[in-house]
Amino acid sequence: MSEGLRVPSGPIETCPVGFMPREAQRAMVLDALRVAGVELGAYDERIAEWLAGWDWSTVVVIASWLQRAHAERAKAHAEVLREIADLWMERSTTELPRDRMNLRYRAHELREMADAAGAGEGL
Repeated sequence: MSEGLRVPSGPIETCPVGFMPREAQRAMVLDALRVAGVELGAYDERIAEWLAGWDWSTVVVIASWLQRAHAERAKAHAEVLREIADLWMERSTTELPRDRMNLRYRAHELREMADAAGAGEGL
């Protein structure tokens, strides 16, 4: 990406100003789609190529939408994992001793997964 040009991570209130070569814009769009977990077909890639020919302010807003949608999905996923981990920890206090360790270990694993998902490392 060109120096100083970043994809905004929050709502965009004014028209972004900047320029990025077509190939860099194409890479930005494809990267945003990849990070969001979108599987692309040949026609999808053709449309990404077409979109890359638009002005930077349009392309960066679309890339920002994709990134923000992915971030919200990751936060929601992380929250669900944390809730399940909390339930398993609660249950570990009422289970037989041999099962407590397993439940606590699984709860710890879920919390680690939640942290990774919340950081956008995976869903």
